[in-house]
Formats: sequence, C-alpha cells, structure tokens
Amino acid sequence: MKALLERTTEAADLDFKSKFDVNNLGDWLEIIKDIAAFTNSGGGTILIGVNDDGTPSETEVAGALGIDPADLTNKIYKYTGTHFHGFEFANCEKAGNEICSITVKSISVPLVFTRVGTYEI
Repeated sequence: MKALLERTTEAADLDFKSKFDVNNLGDWLEIIKDIAAFTNSGGGTILIGVNDDGTPSETEVAGALGIDPADLTNKIYKYTGTHFHGFEFANCEKAGNEICSITVKSISVPLVFTRVGTYEI
C-alpha cells in the first residue's frame, strides 16, 4: 500500500477520488464504475481523499471508511445483477491526511452493467 500512496499519477490499477459523499448518487456511481473497471482488468485500488495530482485533498473520508461492505455489494448488484464483494476498505495516511483505500480484486467473469446509472453532473 505504501507504494500506491507514494504515486502521483493515476494508472490502470490506481484511481484517485478527491472526495466521496455517501449521500451523493453521482459519487456512488463513479465508485461502482471504477470497481467494475478494476475487477474486469485485473484489479486495482481507489484512493479517496487524493487529488488528481496525487496530493491529499484534505477532505473528510470518515463517510467512505464507514461504508458497510454489504451496502456497497447491494449497490453493485443494483446496477450489474452480480453480488460482487471482492473489495476491501482500509484506512491509510498520506502526508498526515486520512485516506480511504478500496482495493478491488479481479474476477474471471466480467462485471457488466445491466442498468443505466444517470445523475446530474
């Protein structure tokens, strides 16, 4: 995990999210989209609380860290029809700031969206 936290650019196995609001449908759909992409391409990690340039965004990540994994599995199921639970949350630190990491495992059968997820940009 230390090596991921030191990186300053996103890649095929790493995505940065500056914030995550558990009450925002758009934020949920972005996380679900990233989880599907990672699981279909060998796995990866989402770092919440990190800007696109790799610096800490200094936003509160307690909401993301407090997500019940079963709730995320249910939300993934809502859009894919698959009960995917191959992810793990962890509390990390970058430059003295709390970061939430979501490590996503890969699967052999692709995770495919079966329902459209739309939200206002």
